[in-house]
Amino acid sequence: MLDERTCIFCLAPHSMSVRFDKKSKPYLRCAACSTRAFLGARGAMNGVAVLLPYAEEIVARMQTDGAYAATKLAEIDRFHEAVLAGLRVPANMQPAIASAAAIAGAERSA
Repeated sequence: MLDERTCIFCLAPHSMSVRFDKKSKPYLRCAACSTRAFLGARGAMNGVAVLLPYAEEIVARMQTDGAYAATKLAEIDRFHEAVLAGLRVPANMQPAIASAAAIAGAERSA
């Protein structure tokens, strides 16, 4: 579990690891997207343990099945659009959020 795994946030393979803060509390750190997610309760660790195999399976399938990848990338785009609409992000800040196509390109080059 402490080895680098697929990030559950950006789906970059071999980029997320479990680390410990100064108080020995666990957190996730992704080298690809710089996410740090602190796991404040045992339940959070349970969810991560269950989600990791699914994230890895999704990434593996996206790399071999173009139709599946297109479906997942469309889901990612819809989620980004919903987040942007909900946050009412100014137009000049929107390009800073990666598009699904950029994510796919990064995965293929990794």
